[in-house]
Amino acid sequence: MASYEEDLRYLKEKVDYGADFIITRLFFQPATFIKFESDCRSIGIQCRIIPGIFPIQAYASLKNIVRLAKLDVPEELLACIEPIKYNGEAIRNFGVQKCVDLCRTLLDSGKIHGLHFYTLNREYATIEILRKLDRCVRPKSYFHRTSNCEEFPNGRWGLSFAPSFGALTDYHLFYIKIDATRDALLDEWGHELADKQDVRRMFACYIADEKNGRVKIVHHFPWKDEAISPETNFIHDHLIKYNRKGILTISSQPAVNGKSSTDSIFGRSIKKWLCLSKSLFRIFTSEKKIPALRAVLKTFPGVNYHFVNKSGEVNETSTEGEQPIALIWGVFAENMSRTTFLNVDDTKAGMEDLDKEKINKLIQDASKNSKFFKQQQRREEDNRRRIEVKLSKIKSFTPFQIEQAEKSVDRYLAQLDKTRDLSRTFCHIDMDAFYAAVEMRDNPALQHVPMAVGGESMLSTSNYLARQFGVRAAMPGFIARHLCPNLVIVRCDFEKYRADSVKVIEYDENYGSCGLDEAFADLTNHLQIRTNFSEQQRTFPKEENSTETITFGMTAEEVVQEMRHRIHLATRLTASAGIACNMRLAKLCSDINKPNGQYQLESNVEVILNFIRNMPIRKIKGIGKVTALHLESLEIQTVNDIYLKRGILKLIEYPTTFDFLMRVSNGCGSTTIEHDDLQKSVGHETTFNSVRDSSQLISLCRDLAKKTVDELISHCLLCKRVTLKIKTVNFENLTRSKTLSSYTDSLNVIADKAVALLKHELDQDIELPALRLMGVRVADLKMKSSDLPILQFFSKKSTTTINENVHDVIEDIDNVDEDEEEEREKDENENEEFLSMENSHLGGCDSKLTHQDDEDSNSSTTACPVCQKLLLGDNEKINKHIDLCLNGEMVRTTIKEENRRTSPQTKMNKRIQLTQSKSTPPKKRQKRKSDATPQRAHGIDNYFFKTESK
Repeated sequence: MASYEEDLRYLKEKVDYGADFIITRLFFQPATFIKFESDCRSIGIQCRIIPGIFPIQAYASLKNIVRLAKLDVPEELLACIEPIKYNGEAIRNFGVQKCVDLCRTLLDSGKIHGLHFYTLNREYATIEILRKLDRCVRPKSYFHRTSNCEEFPNGRWGLSFAPSFGALTDYHLFYIKIDATRDALLDEWGHELADKQDVRRMFACYIADEKNGRVKIVHHFPWKDEAISPETNFIHDHLIKYNRKGILTISSQPAVNGKSSTDSIFGRSIKKWLCLSKSLFRIFTSEKKIPALRAVLKTFPGVNYHFVNKSGEVNETSTEGEQPIALIWGVFAENMSRTTFLNVDDTKAGMEDLDKEKINKLIQDASKNSKFFKQQQRREEDNRRRIEVKLSKIKSFTPFQIEQAEKSVDRYLAQLDKTRDLSRTFCHIDMDAFYAAVEMRDNPALQHVPMAVGGESMLSTSNYLARQFGVRAAMPGFIARHLCPNLVIVRCDFEKYRADSVKVIEYDENYGSCGLDEAFADLTNHLQIRTNFSEQQRTFPKEENSTETITFGMTAEEVVQEMRHRIHLATRLTASAGIACNMRLAKLCSDINKPNGQYQLESNVEVILNFIRNMPIRKIKGIGKVTALHLESLEIQTVNDIYLKRGILKLIEYPTTFDFLMRVSNGCGSTTIEHDDLQKSVGHETTFNSVRDSSQLISLCRDLAKKTVDELISHCLLCKRVTLKIKTVNFENLTRSKTLSSYTDSLNVIADKAVALLKHELDQDIELPALRLMGVRVADLKMKSSDLPILQFFSKKSTTTINENVHDVIEDIDNVDEDEEEEREKDENENEEFLSMENSHLGGCDSKLTHQDDEDSNSSTTACPVCQKLLLGDNEKINKHIDLCLNGEMVRTTIKEENRRTSPQTKMNKRIQLTQSKSTPPKKRQKRKSDATPQRAHGIDNYFFKTESK
C-alpha cells in the first residue's frame, strides 16, 4: 500500500503535468485539511486546493461512505451520533451544524477560497449550510431580500456594466417561513372566499391595513412576508382602486429620483447613498382584461409591459427580444452619486456637510440642455463604455489569477516598504482660497458675501462662504450663479496674485513650488541648524507695527507656525500647512485643518497607513473625476479599497497607473523636491468669445505663433515640434501636433505649420462648432548655440510665465515617463489627472521602484549610485537608468555653478528660500553649514535666519 508521502509525490507529478486545482476527499476535522494543505505547499504544489465537504445526512449513508473511503471517524463524533442515529431529522440537523463549524474554521484560516460539497443528489443540507455561512440567500422572500441595498447584489438592476447585472438565477432558493399556523392564516385571509370579489377585497384590505370582513387585519401574503412598505402611501389610493377592479398588485413602487438612502420612507441603507427607482407594478389579473390594459399602455410609450400566464401561451412584451422590461431600481451605493461629471465634489476644504442631494439637483437644472451639459454627457458616456470593457475583462479572471496577482503585489509592496524614508520632514504650505483672499483683502466689501474669482465660463476659486453653497473651482460661472444667486464673480488679476506670491516666498532656484498659492519645503536640515538659533532669531512682532512679540520654538510644528505667521505679517493673508515625512502626505495634511491651520502626521508606519487608507480617493492628487469614475465602478471609494482590490488593479491597469495607486495605498511619496530646470516646451494660449470665422481664427493662430516664436528667440532656442490646441464652445478639446523636418526658430515655418493644423481641422469638419480657446506650443527644444549658457533659459528666475489661462497657472508637481504617458493616452487621452505620478528625474529617469511581473521575481535588485532608488531588471535597464541620472546630475550642477557665478551677492541676501537643495552633495552642504555667515545663509535656513541688526 502506498504511503502518505508517496501519494503526495504522485499528486505533485499530476500538478506538474498541468492540473490547476485539487479537490480533497471528505474529512471531519479542519486540522486534517490544514496539515494536507501545508504538506502540499512544502513540496512545491502551488495550485488551488479546495476542501471536499460531506454533510452527514443519515447514519446509513455515513457508514457506507466511511467504508468506501477507508476513513476513520473521530471518537467524539461517533459519541455525538450514537444517541440520534435512528432520528433522521436530528442527525440531519447535527450534520448541518457540524459542517457549518468545519467550514467556518477553514474559511477563517485564510487557507482556502472555495468549498466543494459532496451532495449525493441531496441538496437540502448544502443549501442550509450555505445559508448559515451567509453564502446563500436568507430564508426571506424575494421582496424582503431586495429591500436593503447592502444585502442585495450591487448594480444587478440599474448599472448595466456592473458585474452582477442581469436577471436573478436563483429563485429556487427563495422560500418563506411565516410563523403562523394554518388556522391563523385562514383567519387572516378569510375562511370563506366565495367569489372573486372576496379575493379583491382581501388585496384591498392588505393595502389599506383594514380588517378583512369580520376577522383580522391582513399582514401577510404567501409572496410577501412583511407589512406593506411605507413608500406605497404615495400611490395608496391608486392601488386600492386597481385591486377593487380586479387588477391585483403583488408588488409596486413609486418613482424616486435621488432621494437620500437614509430617508425614513424611501431609504434602504444607513449610509448616505442615493435612491433611484422607477415606477413599477406587478399584477395578477384575468386574461380577459389584457386587451383593455394593452390599449391603455400603448398610449404611454415610456412604459414597458409584459403579459404572461402560467402555461406560457400568453407571452407578450412591449420590447424586442429578451430585453429587460424594467430596471427596477438603480445602484444605491455611493458610486452612483459620484459617477457623473456634474455632481458636486465636496472634497474641497470648506465644503463639508453640504446638502449634496439638493446641490446636485440644482446643478442638473442649471446645466440641462447647455453645451457644457451635453459635452459632459458625451464624456460620461465615453467613460462608461471604457468601464464596461474593463469590467468585462474582470469577469474573465479566475479566482486563482486574482489570488496570484495579489501575492505578486504583496511582494512588490514589501519591496516598496523597504524604500520608505521616515527620517525627513516636509511641509506643504497652501494659501487659503488665495485668489479670493487677495480680492477680499483689497476690497473689504467682498469679505462677508459669497464670491468667486474667474468668469462665466469657468471659476478659478471661491471663498469659504460660496463653498457652503457648493460653489468651487473648475465650475462654470453660470452653474455657480444657479447654486448661489447672490454670488459675486471677480475677474482674475494674475499680476496682483504673482506680486503677493512673491511676498510670500521670494524664490531662488531651490524652491519647491506647485503654483502661485502653494509650495513644499524640506525642513530636515533646518531643524538641525535651528538648535543654534538664539531666542531673538525666533521672535517676531505679534501683529504688523505691534510692540508685542511672539517667540517660536524648535520643533517642526513651531517652525511651520513661524512660517505661517510671517506670511500673514507680509501679506495679511492666511495659509494652512501639513507636516509629514514625504510630500504626498504633507499635501494631504495641509487640508486637514483648513483654513488657517496646520496638521502634523507622525512618522510611524502604522499611523501613516491608518491615515492614508481612510482617505476618500478624491482627496488624492492625481485622482480626478475620470479616475474616480473608473475606480468607483470597481467599488473603490477609499484608499483602503485600493489596497483590497490590488490583485484586480494589477491585472487591468497600466503599469504606471498601478504603481501610482500602490504607492498611494502604502502612504509612499516623493522625498525629493525636484525642480523643472529643463523646460520641455514654450507656448501661449488664450480664451475668447465664440468665434467661427476661419479668417479670424487663422489671424489669431498667427498671433499666438508669433508670441511663442518671440519667446523662443529671446532664449536662444530651436524647436522641432509644433502643437495646436483648440476648445470648442461645446467644451470639446482637440490637440494636434506635427514634427518639423529640422530644428528651427523661423516664424514663417512655425506659424505656417500651426495654421496648417488649424485649417486641417476646419476643412475636415465643416460642422465644427465655434471655438472659445486656442493655443500654440512648440516642443523638442535645443539651444541655438552651445556657447550660450544653458542657464539663460533653464534657470527658474529667468523663466517667464507664458500662460495666462488658469488651467496652466496651477501646474502639476508630478510627471510621468513620456513613453508610459503616450501608452496611456492611446486609450485615455481625456484622463490627464491620472497621470500625476511621482517626480521623474531629469530627462525621464524614473524615481519610482521599477515594478515587474512574477516572471522577473528572480532578478537582482541594485541601488542607483546617484539617486539611491532601488532598481529591478537586467543590466541594460539598470545602466540606462544610471546614465540618465548622471546626465541629469551634471546639468543640475552646471546650473547651480552658473547661478552662483552670475547672481549678484545682494540678491542672495534678499531671497527667502523654502527648500534645501537636494542636488548639493552632503559633504559640501555640511561645509556650507559650518562656514556660513549670516549674510550667506543658504536654502530654507535663509528664510528663518535673522541678523542682529534686524
